[in-house]
Amino acid sequence: MCDVGTLLRNSPQSSKTVTQIIKVSARAVMQLLEHDMLQDDFKWENCALYMNARKRYSFCFIDITSVNLLNDKTAFGKRTHVRPCNWRALEEGADTKRARDFAWHYAIALLQLCNTTQYDIVTRIFANIRHTDGCVNVTQLNKLIRKSLKIPRRNVLFYKHAAHLFEVAKTGGHYALKEMLKQMV
Repeated sequence: MCDVGTLLRNSPQSSKTVTQIIKVSARAVMQLLEHDMLQDDFKWENCALYMNARKRYSFCFIDITSVNLLNDKTAFGKRTHVRPCNWRALEEGADTKRARDFAWHYAIALLQLCNTTQYDIVTRIFANIRHTDGCVNVTQLNKLIRKSLKIPRRNVLFYKHAAHLFEVAKTGGHYALKEMLKQMV
């Protein structure tokens, strides 16, 4: 188990890994919007990334009262403090607190992904996106993304796409955000 930043710094950042991380992040931010949980008091630091036996990634929310696993390398692997993800439980209607925690740690992961990569590459790309009534032209956005993937296919773009998604959400462009997320899920 490791935090998202460490994973990305120490991994080859394969297309498959990045795509998987972004997809689950996108799904969770959609849940954040639906549950009206996009607040300023997220516990951004309480997140860990877990890889199971089948090498599938999931994000775990660390209880604020427990050991901060991200800052204590000796604590990695002590899963007693970690609550694993359960996407199906959330879809079927989990209790409010569990649903909130579940959505939070994906949003956390989304932001951590954004903070580990080169900002300037995609800033230029998003600067070219036309806005109409506060909504982003999804078709144009995806076209720009596909064209820009000619930049080393290490998916730096995916991270900045995620960053932009979250910025759209924070500034109230929820319709535009949902439309973009639909392209990623």
